Amino acid sequence: MKWAEKAGISEGIANITNRVIDYGFNWVFSAKSENIKNNDDPRYLHLTYFYEIDPINKNYIKAYYLHRVLDHLKETMYKELDKALKEFETEKCLIEIERPNGQIINFRKEIDGILTLLKDNENKVLADIRK
Repeated sequence: MKWAEKAGISEGIANITNRVIDYGFNWVFSAKSENIKNNDDPRYLHLTYFYEIDPINKNYIKAYYLHRVLDHLKETMYKELDKALKEFETEKCLIEIERPNGQIINFRKEIDGILTLLKDNENKVLADIRK
């Protein structure tokens, strides 16, 4: 939670986002069915759902990327943060979604904000993921 707080994400948003990512979200389909049923890539489903909840501030989107990148760092245990972040960005990160009406929503700004926060706090991040 401390990294969510540093990213300006409320504890409530971070908790909901973490639960959806870690434990699934089949219940979402009844709430937001048409916009997410047509793609079975979990990243797309999550990003679409979280975007629909908060399309202006995108705090759920920020929480999503923070959760995913921290998971990636824990899984890879790289000693060089920059290398791990680049790998996350190129191999694991979905940067945009397409809406049913053809509109492309790009999350580059949110991704860059999260990655910058982690880079600016490299020693603390590395210490936290090694715990």
